[in-house]
Amino acid sequence: MITSLASPSTDSPVSPPTAGQASQTASTERSTFLSRAGHEMRNPLSNILALVEGIQDGIYGDIGLRQSEALGTISENAQRLLTLVNGFLDAEKIHVGGIALQSQTFDLEELAAQASKQLRPIAESRSLDLRHAVSPQAITTEGDCKRLLQIMLEVLGCVLVSVPAKGKAQLDVIADPARQSLIIRAWGGSPTLTISAQDETTPSAVAMDRLRKLKGIGVSLVETLIKLHGDGELVACELPGNGLLVKARLPLNCSLATDAQGATIYSASDLEDTFASSGSDSESHATGSPLILLVDDEDVLRNITHDYLESVGYRVLAATNGREALELANHETPDLVIMDMLMPIMDGMETLQKIRQSSSPSLAQVPIIAMSGLAVPAERDKCMAAGADACLVKPFGIKQLEMAMNQFLSSRHTNTSA
Repeated sequence: MITSLASPSTDSPVSPPTAGQASQTASTERSTFLSRAGHEMRNPLSNILALVEGIQDGIYGDIGLRQSEALGTISENAQRLLTLVNGFLDAEKIHVGGIALQSQTFDLEELAAQASKQLRPIAESRSLDLRHAVSPQAITTEGDCKRLLQIMLEVLGCVLVSVPAKGKAQLDVIADPARQSLIIRAWGGSPTLTISAQDETTPSAVAMDRLRKLKGIGVSLVETLIKLHGDGELVACELPGNGLLVKARLPLNCSLATDAQGATIYSASDLEDTFASSGSDSESHATGSPLILLVDDEDVLRNITHDYLESVGYRVLAATNGREALELANHETPDLVIMDMLMPIMDGMETLQKIRQSSSPSLAQVPIIAMSGLAVPAERDKCMAAGADACLVKPFGIKQLEMAMNQFLSSRHTNTSA
């Protein structure tokens, strides 16, 4: 008797994905592409900004006044390009649902001061007297301070590049606890310009069209961020003498501050990818010459950072991938590791984990600063979960990196001495 080993076929035609599944897949793929694209675009900007900073600091020799001014122009335009890149990518990420609002209590005055500080070089280049004001002063605000800072920067940026030079510009941030709303208003024009309530009630389609042509990505980002918050609006108004007023209104949880609230207030400095130094910039490495392991497959940025760190007194080991880094770290334990996350052969994430799993206690506990071109909170969370002590998002300044280094090297020196 022959028993058939064949069984009835259970195969069935594969059902085509539903419209919802296809849409979700496309959204995920688009979000992944945007993250990668951001990394690829930020890397060359990191190289440009780091190289300019190194030349300005004289690590490649002395430079004259005209060369210094030219380097300042290069740096300013690289920063403007970075703002455009970040604005475009953020708008696209919001569109595909890749960005959600975060909520925390923060100081509105600190946030406005940060926006004014970041754009002051542009104002100075056009001889504009830039000021900012916040009302009311005693206010507790809760929301996504990073996104609100973006709105402030874009709204103020529209005014700074639009109004005539040698005038004035101002950023006003007005909280309204009764309506639970926030107004971010920037305006500027001639040195004698003043604004009235009437000026704000006459939005100009012509002014808005001019802004879209001049700052299209920025305007689009602000409108997208307002929509992400819920109900709100963005308007532009023409002022006398070619002046301009740009105003964004959006919902915001705010209330008059009282001592009994006991809320944790985050300052605007918490938004920066940097860490406060506990001493002077050179104090932590004035003695002992700490050994730094620098790991990055980007030749330009690695070489610039290497040259700068050596010029201020560090000893530096350099590697182009995680495998090289592990070999160097096992041979000569560094005092601190600075490591990129996206690298060939062995990436930063795997290298992080292997260092933390090292049988050598001194290597397993070495401070590690991760560097990433993927400017999303999830990437930073992954770095920290894998064992990084800090994560800097590219591009960043070399001095900004050194400030973070000083914090960990100072702590390590203190613990070793104890």
